[in-house]
Amino acid sequence: MSIANKITFKIMLTGVFVLVVLVILHRQVNDSYFYAVVLFLLAFIMAFAVASADHLTSPFKHFLKKAEALSNGDFAGRFYAENKDELEHLSKIFNKIAQSLGQSKFDTKKLEQLFDEKVKYITGLMGETIYALEQKVKNRAVEFKKITYSFRVLEQELKLKELEILSLKKKINKLGSKKSKKRARTSRS
Repeated sequence: MSIANKITFKIMLTGVFVLVVLVILHRQVNDSYFYAVVLFLLAFIMAFAVASADHLTSPFKHFLKKAEALSNGDFAGRFYAENKDELEHLSKIFNKIAQSLGQSKFDTKKLEQLFDEKVKYITGLMGETIYALEQKVKNRAVEFKKITYSFRVLEQELKLKELEILSLKKKINKLGSKKSKKRARTSRS
C-alpha cells in the first residue's frame, strides 16, 4: 500500500468517525437536509483526503524519481524542496550525496584516464627496451656465429699444424736414425 493510500485511508476514517458521531448526536433529527449535508460532508472528506494525500506525497514521488535517476548514474539531477521542513533537509542531504557521487565518478574517470596514459607510456618504454634487447641478442648471435666460424677455422689450422708437426717429427726421427746409423758405421770401420 502506497503512502498516499495510507494517508487517504486515515483522513477518510477520521472524517467518517466524525460524521458517525455527528449522526449519533442528531439521531432524532429526521431532516433530509441534515442527511444531505452529512452526505455532502462525506464526499468533501473523501475529496479532501485524496487531494491532501496527493499534495503530501507529490514531493516524495518527485524525490523518488530523482533518487532512481541517481541510482542509474544521472549525477546531475538535484532535488529541491520548497517548504521549510524535514523534506528540505532531506533534499539538501540528497543533493550533497549526488554531488559527492558525481565528483567520485569524475575522479574515477580521471584516474582511469591517467592510469591508461601511464600504462601506454610504460608499455611504450617496455617496447623500446624489448626492441633494444632483441637487437643486442641479434648482434650477439652474429658475433657468436663469427667467433664460432673463426674457432672452426683455427681448429682446422691447428689440425693441419699438428699433422705438419707429426710429419716433421717423423722426418727428424728418420734423419736422427740415419745419422746414428752413419755414426755406427763410421765407428765400426
